Amino acid sequence: MKRKLCCGLLICAALGLSGFTSTVESADELGKIKAATYYSDEWVINFWNSETNDMDEELSEIRKDGFNTIIVCVPWREFQPLTVGGAYNDYAFEKLERVMKSAERNGLKVMLRLGYTWDYYDESDILKRYEELLYKTTTQNAWLSYAEKVYDTVSKYPSYAGAFLTWEDFWNFISVAENLTEGYNARSMARATGYADYAIENYSLEELTELHGKKIYKELIAFPEKDTDAYRIFLEFYDDWLNQLLEKTQEVFPDLSMEVRLDMDSYGFANEDEPDGGKKGFTHETTYGCGNASYSANMLSANMGFGTAGELLEAKSTAAMSEQILKRHAAGAGKPIFCDQFLFTDNTPGFEDNARLDDSEIDEYLRLMGPVFDENTIGYGVWTYRDYADNIVYNSQFALDLKGWKHYGGVSVETVEGTKMCRMNAGSTLTQELGTRNYISSENTKISMRVKADSEANIRIRLGQTETVVPVSGEMTVNIGLPKQERSTLSIHTDKDILIDDIKVYSHITRAGIYTEDGEEGAHLEAIRELNERLE
Repeated sequence: MKRKLCCGLLICAALGLSGFTSTVESADELGKIKAATYYSDEWVINFWNSETNDMDEELSEIRKDGFNTIIVCVPWREFQPLTVGGAYNDYAFEKLERVMKSAERNGLKVMLRLGYTWDYYDESDILKRYEELLYKTTTQNAWLSYAEKVYDTVSKYPSYAGAFLTWEDFWNFISVAENLTEGYNARSMARATGYADYAIENYSLEELTELHGKKIYKELIAFPEKDTDAYRIFLEFYDDWLNQLLEKTQEVFPDLSMEVRLDMDSYGFANEDEPDGGKKGFTHETTYGCGNASYSANMLSANMGFGTAGELLEAKSTAAMSEQILKRHAAGAGKPIFCDQFLFTDNTPGFEDNARLDDSEIDEYLRLMGPVFDENTIGYGVWTYRDYADNIVYNSQFALDLKGWKHYGGVSVETVEGTKMCRMNAGSTLTQELGTRNYISSENTKISMRVKADSEANIRIRLGQTETVVPVSGEMTVNIGLPKQERSTLSIHTDKDILIDDIKVYSHITRAGIYTEDGEEGAHLEAIRELNERLE
């Protein structure tokens, strides 16, 4: 069913929305959107199964740093665990309402990234449900029900400001299609998803034959190989499908926008005698309009537009390139644009050879981006407000009591000084199957946990095939390093009564230099504050 727009919910050229009341200040004083992605002291993937006891204090700090908005990622599976039967995760929705209320108390607006792909709710194939969105009616209906329930939950709060999808949350099917270029299954999937019909409706068999570089028959259409000119057809089809998904979702989620893809996909026949090896570039400009949304969103990385591996960039030329990219997006969108994910630095493993800003140039780049954002956008959002570890433990703070854990010999959860902790009696064991959860990096594994022990105790920690014994006493944080263990089981055993909390198993800390993972001020905090002050 179609939904009416709620008064005061549209983001137009600024965040000054009607109907906002706050104990801090009114919305017409907020001006441009200045957003921080919020995940408390965990990270986006397991924020919704953590406690977040200090939410008010954390959001107050975000406001003091000059931000007026937070962005929260709303993972589809964690909020709607099953696509059949209409089951929802009550804790996640209750926490979402906590966020909305706390934001209002602290003078902040809330934007949502709807349909975030990743969570640790269970071990089901999360990517399968995104694939099924292309061809399975029950999954499509579940998606719309999820979107509608989220909208109904947040739109009643004055702190609600808007929401968007992102192209990358739906992009994993691309790799599936690249492996379905011939055979019965490939042809069946091409028909089921609508790709075969799209190709026939938009291209003649003669054109398809030329683009594929081989004879194409209507009944035998599969997805094209990436190293052919026909791959462009698949990219066109997928952008068209994304537009349709957005527009259909907008019927139950008014003014829903989308973070569009600003970089290009390469495709085509290889030819070493031609520029760029014969490869062509496909732009995704057909998605820029974002249906009937009042704005179009994007992710902007400082290295966009710079292709030289390992190049150290300087602030002035990088800001100029960023401005050029934003102007191109705005021109293609024909409406205001919002940079929801601003990456001014990036230490993601596997991308070490990307061009990047020299460390000494980052603060100046942030200062230069003030007028760039001011003149070309309705605002921006940072992804890494607080550095975070890629913790693969579910329910690591026991917010959900012992959900996700197995235990033996006397294990319980109790509230200690306002926070939940796990009590382990002498001789007890606590385990969690970490399964197929992926670390960000290939570095060695780190384990940390907070421990309270009334007397000296020995904790035996086992991860996969590696075991270590750690002596503990009093209140302390345990930190150990182990060789990387894939598809592991985490096991914790104690010989005395202890309390444990905040368990992390990780390989990497994503850093941006605003706040450390421990909440300490980072090297670029002042420059971020100056940027926010510039965007009044």
